[in-house]
Amino acid sequence: MSAYDEVSQRALQLLGDPLDGQYPAAVLAEAARRALEAFSRCAPRIESVAWVVESASARQALPLAGAWLVLDVEWRAASGILRAGRPWQIVWQDGQPLIEWLSAPYPQPGDGLLARCALNHSLEGLDGAPQSSVKAADLGLLAQGAAGYAAQMRAAQLTESYGSRASDLGQLAAWGGGQLQRFEQRLAEEARRSGVEIPWALPQRGWPCDRWEVCR
Repeated sequence: MSAYDEVSQRALQLLGDPLDGQYPAAVLAEAARRALEAFSRCAPRIESVAWVVESASARQALPLAGAWLVLDVEWRAASGILRAGRPWQIVWQDGQPLIEWLSAPYPQPGDGLLARCALNHSLEGLDGAPQSSVKAADLGLLAQGAAGYAAQMRAAQLTESYGSRASDLGQLAAWGGGQLQRFEQRLAEEARRSGVEIPWALPQRGWPCDRWEVCR
């Protein structure tokens, strides 16, 4: 059984549909994708890539497919001197992330760059992934998120179906919302444990209050 099959089966158990009679494969796959994406945004797969600069330029292409956030960049000159504290930013060109230095001097041929990046996780069996980057211990968390998304997707689909009772749809949507709320709470815990500061990850101690709000 692939990791995706396990997530799907556990999600169906939570949904009370272990025989897979009410939730089509396409719905389960999309629900798993959404859960995996949310997990990746809070506890991403971290990889480092090193390369040697070939041409002098303020912009250097990042040779790593699938990176959606660059956490830090180290620039070491060919002489071995570390160019610490040089201001840089990430720009995108045709879907390719580029590291842009904001002031001279710029990297020269022979200089080395090392970037630490955040990438999405893969789930074995989902969208043809040959292996998982998610730990086996996290499959239950993904199943909970997938169950919540699947329930809300089914509620939205049934809303347009003739003969569906509003009370049943409301209960299904509320159940899915409850699962997603618990899923997001557990994602916040994952974000804290990962030790990786992601700008849009769930807050560790809640959002700070504005001056006109009352904090409780």
